[in-house]
Amino acid sequence: MNLHPVLVTAARFAAAIILLQTLYFKFSGSAESVYIFSTIGMEPWGRWGVGFMELVAGGLLISRTWNWLGALLVWV
Repeated sequence: MNLHPVLVTAARFAAAIILLQTLYFKFSGSAESVYIFSTIGMEPWGRWGVGFMELVAGGLLISRTWNWLGALLVWV
């Protein structure tokens, strides 16, 4: 059995899970997220925009055919 595809898939899913877990804090307006984005002057639109981009990237990482685009969004 070739282990490389299994490791690549596991890494994709791990990255997607981490991205999707942080969405709760961005979309619920937790104090930490609001503080971070207020400090850089991007509250609330920056927080929502980054959250939306993380949602799209996480979904694309899970996809079998579009995972390369999700990886590109995470990298940017």
